[in-house]
Formats: sequence, C-alpha cells, structure tokens
Amino acid sequence: VSTVSWSDPQFLGSWHTLDVQIGETDEGNFFAMQFARPFRHIEDPVSYGVDTDHSRNDFERYREGDTVVQVPIERHALHLFGAVGSGSRVERTAVGLDTRMWRHDYGTPDGSAVASERVPGDTTAFEFGPYATFDYRPRFLTVTRLDTLDYRQDIGLGAGAYGRLAARYRDEEGAGAQLQPLIDVRLRTAAE
Repeated sequence: VSTVSWSDPQFLGSWHTLDVQIGETDEGNFFAMQFARPFRHIEDPVSYGVDTDHSRNDFERYREGDTVVQVPIERHALHLFGAVGSGSRVERTAVGLDTRMWRHDYGTPDGSAVASERVPGDTTAFEFGPYATFDYRPRFLTVTRLDTLDYRQDIGLGAGAYGRLAARYRDEEGAGAQLQPLIDVRLRTAAE
C-alpha cells in the first residue's frame, strides 16, 4: 500500500481548504480530492464545497478462509454542497443543498464460486435535496494538550442534530431505474 496525501487548510491564503489523496493498494488505485470553504468560526455565514472520489478495487467473497469469488469494481463519485448559517454561538442553525452523483462499474467475476454469485449491473445514482443542522452549545470547555500538540482547544458542550431529505434516482443496468426517497437523521451530544 502506498499513499501520497496533501492538505492545505488555507489554500492560496484563503478560507478555502484543499485535500488531495492518491494511492495504490494490492487490489487497485484510488484518487480523492476535496475543495471546500467550511464554516471557519461559530458565526460564519457561508459554507460550500465539492469533493470527488475515484477508485478501483476487488470485492472478494470468502468461504472457509479462501477467496471463492473476486469481482473488480470501479467507483466514481462527486459531491457538491452549499449552506448558509445563522444564529449565535449558543444556538446555531445552517440550511443547505446537497447533490451527490456516483457510478459503480462491475467487471467480470473470477473464482471457483462464480456461478452462485450475483454481480450487479453497472449502476449510476443521483441524489438531490436539502439538509439542515442545529447546534445548541450553552457551554464551552477549554482543554489543553488534548492531542500530542500543546494547543488550547474549546470544546462545545451541548447537543446537535443533522437532517437530510433527498430524492435518489438509481439506474442499474439490467434491473431498470428507480426513484427512491432518502431520509438521513443524526443526533449528537457532548457533556462533561
């Protein structure tokens, strides 16, 4: 396994970030890149970005410790998002739009149990919809030496929620196309 990564938290002196990763494993290679303008402080009004991911690897099915089926898969993904935030340090909301596109291309399977393995058809999907976050941080805890560096960090104590509604159009070769609803809800808390 070999990987080269580059990360710039202030790309060209701006509030944008750029992360690039390229590598190779025994099964294939991969490339990932993210360019974004995250919320840089608690009262920052705008965030947006794009990330992409491309990889090739082998899906393997095992039986009694031996590989019985091996299917090469190429994956390509693109994600775009944008959000506006509002509120105070204590109560903060953000509302945005999220678009995701991906494609999985399946190669010819190989192995002793090929006849019993159903390989999906090449699949393309597109997701689009709004998302929202809410953070309630009534208290901040200042911690020193949380990691190996000697930084002081403020950790927000409180609760938060994330919700995303989307419509997913999924088209699998040989199986047809479907329109699917998507609901993603996450809750989090942090306490001392």
